[in-house]
Amino acid sequence: MSKLKKDTKLLIIQTAYLLFLEKGYDAVSIRMIQEAAGIGKATMYHYFSSKQELFELIIQMNFNRAKVDDNENEQGILLSQHIKERIVKARTSLEHSTLPKSIGMLNFFIMNFQAMEMNPKLADLGKEIHDREVDAWQTYIQNSIDYGEVKPEIDINRTAKLFMNVRHGIGVTSTYQTSMEENIDEIEEMYHYIFSLIRK
Repeated sequence: MSKLKKDTKLLIIQTAYLLFLEKGYDAVSIRMIQEAAGIGKATMYHYFSSKQELFELIIQMNFNRAKVDDNENEQGILLSQHIKERIVKARTSLEHSTLPKSIGMLNFFIMNFQAMEMNPKLADLGKEIHDREVDAWQTYIQNSIDYGEVKPEIDINRTAKLFMNVRHGIGVTSTYQTSMEENIDEIEEMYHYIFSLIRK
């Protein structure tokens, strides 16, 4: 594939991604994507046969990115270290993001929910990532118990789900008026509060 073709396809994907985030799947049309990307109908359909195909590709790419991001070596990493690194990573990612400030966590959740409702395979992939994240939190907690940082009598599985669901809960209950900075601040506050309850 030539560089021009790669650039055109990437332009379509990036344009559609932003529109789907801002407006939701149902409110976006192929024509809107074409006009925003500055391309013709023939060019659009050369790369994608339908809006659904494009939408599902974008979700698949996001999920694959999440899998790569979570594919770190959890062995030996303490819970306190992971919390700190997770917040730093979130702030760094936000700092370098080219998305409009109006995009909040709720936009991402809505887009993912729509995709998983549309395609059961995407729902399976979403569950796989969810389960993988729970497992990772469990490992960090177990590392901290072994190190003496966290109380040994806690329920590791339930505590892992508490940590994981902080981000999900804040994302789902946030509004479009809530900035990503505020979301990250609230997530950090809740992480530290839960950690204070289980710290040895």
